[in-house]
Amino acid sequence: MSYLSPGVYVEEKSSGVKPIEGVGTSTGAFVGIAEKGMVGKAVLITNWTQFVKEFGNFIPNGFLAYAVYSFFSEGGTSCYVVRATSDKAKSASTMIKDKEGDGAVDVLSVTARSEGVWGNRITVIIEEPSETTKKSTHFNLTVKYKELHPGEYEGEETAGQIVETFDTVSVLDVNEKVNGISSFVNVIVKPAKLSDDTGKIIVRPVNTAKAELSEGVDGLDDPDYIGTADNKKGLHAFDEVDDINIVAIPDKAGDREVIIEGLNYCKNRT
Repeated sequence: MSYLSPGVYVEEKSSGVKPIEGVGTSTGAFVGIAEKGMVGKAVLITNWTQFVKEFGNFIPNGFLAYAVYSFFSEGGTSCYVVRATSDKAKSASTMIKDKEGDGAVDVLSVTARSEGVWGNRITVIIEEPSETTKKSTHFNLTVKYKELHPGEYEGEETAGQIVETFDTVSVLDVNEKVNGISSFVNVIVKPAKLSDDTGKIIVRPVNTAKAELSEGVDGLDDPDYIGTADNKKGLHAFDEVDDINIVAIPDKAGDREVIIEGLNYCKNRT
């Protein structure tokens, strides 16, 4: 403000104190069975497409996906989702060796990123790397996922199948180049000694036309919808989440015991 002539002037200055922002009152919290996804972890979901990528699509006898779909269809903007399973849930996996035949040693353990039979639709292929001078130590890792529902992922080149390619990978850097980047698998290197005294890589998985992941288990027999303060599963996966006020366990609608457990959990959160 410019003071160009005598007079009384009023000037407002900020006190530096900002008003407290209100917490949203429409953030949902859903617990239920899903096709795939992290178990016992509250995942923030902001749209239906993200839910499908994280937890899969509609499944028989499972109402979580329908509840979340309706939530967004009716104007919901964000929710936390927890996948519930029993202790019998298991991730699909496969082992890739260093060669074929007798004396072969396990080199790579490839496991689906979450438990469930969805992982049984994953295959991996080991091929020569594009840098042919490194073919004795490096390899090309291709991950293929066959969608249960075509269109599950956006942008795929082949309808119904997603392909990830990791080129010129070695056992020394497969963790940083694949794990956390692939949407479908985690890879663990098995041998303890990977290089000689000069640093030369001495372990490489054998080229394989197709290695299918198998033995994935959904764990739908008696899923844990409530959990405990110790295991942080079920409802207790929300213990560290503050901004929720709508809690739903759609797969147990009408179950008196679960309803009471849910009411007690909400009461103890207030």
